[in-house]
Amino acid sequence: MPYSPAKIANRMLENAKGKNAVIENDRISDHYRRLWETRGPQDSNPISLQTVADAVNEAVDGLVSSRHFGHTSYVSLPMFGPDGSPITLRVTSDMTGFRVDDAGSTYRELDRLGLGRSFSANARKIMDHEDISVVDHIIVAFADQGDLGRTISDVGLACWSLMEKVYRKLGDTSESAMPIGLD
Repeated sequence: MPYSPAKIANRMLENAKGKNAVIENDRISDHYRRLWETRGPQDSNPISLQTVADAVNEAVDGLVSSRHFGHTSYVSLPMFGPDGSPITLRVTSDMTGFRVDDAGSTYRELDRLGLGRSFSANARKIMDHEDISVVDHIIVAFADQGDLGRTISDVGLACWSLMEKVYRKLGDTSESAMPIGLD
């Protein structure tokens, strides 16, 4: 059995005392001894396993959220557009499984800035994934229940990639149009 923190602290103290070292007090040893006595060997870490699980669950709950309205669900992903809004996808059922799309939000975001024409030109380049397509300015994919999570991730990443690519080009263009020196 591995040594407990209390045993290790006691051994360190005994070795130090044996060498005539000056030890002010046994607070560290007492702390580990109390910890060992109250929690036992399986749980000597001050952060219990349940506390870690609760903290992670609380953090993850905020990363992905979903809202349901009738036969339609909206999933907000932990991916954010350049304007700071989360990528939100619409999930509906169809005859063969599920339809996952962005409800046209990627196009509307770009069109709002006067970049609607960039959507079509760049969408073809981004949508090289054979399961994702663009129909009437909507990024869409279809999935069965087993692939729904992957499809939600793929469509969300495609939306984010498209916006990022257009914004990056816009940034490069605006930087190159800026004067080099300010006199």
